[in-house]
Amino acid sequence: MSCPTTAFCVVVDDTGNEYTYHAGRWGGGNQVDGYGSLTQVSCSSASFCVAIDQNGNPVTMTGGDWSARTVSWTTEAISCPADGYCVAVDGSGGVRYYQNGSWSGVTKIAGNDIFSSISCAAKNACVAVDQDDNVMYYGLAA
Repeated sequence: MSCPTTAFCVVVDDTGNEYTYHAGRWGGGNQVDGYGSLTQVSCSSASFCVAIDQNGNPVTMTGGDWSARTVSWTTEAISCPADGYCVAVDGSGGVRYYQNGSWSGVTKIAGNDIFSSISCAAKNACVAVDQDDNVMYYGLAA
């Protein structure tokens, strides 16, 4: 679930559907990803979200429309702190950025750590946690 405002939330489920809360009502049940379940979603606003499917592939929503899966690589966690911008961490110490409509290549930031979550307050202010509960700060003073 991701709620960038008190009036807008998106929930994803294990059948590949998304459900949207907007203007005091739930709607949706819309099929987003034909490859299986969706495991998480991050939204920066009502017009920009990225969901991750069971295989770790990102699917993007811009302006209310979900895209087809455009890349195929494993993502463990994602955070989208601004419209059109996300940071995704993988299971081998890497990070990718979504900006200007495309994903960057992978950049190693931490050995072979398996990241389990990430949260970004801004583009260069992220905290990631690995499977051993070690915390890594990106763009913040530790």
